[in-house]
Amino acid sequence: MKKWSLRLLCLAAAAAAVFCLWYTRPQSFWQATGMDPENITGASGYALVSTTDAGATTTQSCFLDALAPGQADYEAMLELLEGTTYRASLQNLLPPSSSHAADSVTATAAFALGDQLVTLQAAAPGTVLVTSFQWEGSRVFSVSPGDLNQILADFVQQRGTWANS
Repeated sequence: MKKWSLRLLCLAAAAAAVFCLWYTRPQSFWQATGMDPENITGASGYALVSTTDAGATTTQSCFLDALAPGQADYEAMLELLEGTTYRASLQNLLPPSSSHAADSVTATAAFALGDQLVTLQAAAPGTVLVTSFQWEGSRVFSVSPGDLNQILADFVQQRGTWANS
């Protein structure tokens, strides 16, 4: 009986390890977001950059709106996001948390699929939140390169319009 219980325990541990490896496998941008590139009708992006100087804080925002498939900025943003590797976090299997690590730079990309919306928010180094109409809530992904929040923010700042200018 003890041998049988030990085998069952080992089998359960091996199954859990295989599940964790499968769940956190590297994924493409399209797999992580669940989008079909043929169904995208528009996109946008924004960056928020917070700074502090002598105890005073400022937040600057930059917007990149009304992107459509075929436009150079749209294609460049997709190329940037497609060049990133996404790994689902085991945190997705737990109840949602109200606390997330944050950085002074937040960047978001939003995609319209007709009347449906998919967003990718990079608010902390190494992590993105993907929200899609295909599931409830957000899913957390580890990303490589880890500074996607800064890379996406730089992209939006270079091609977008500053809100306070």
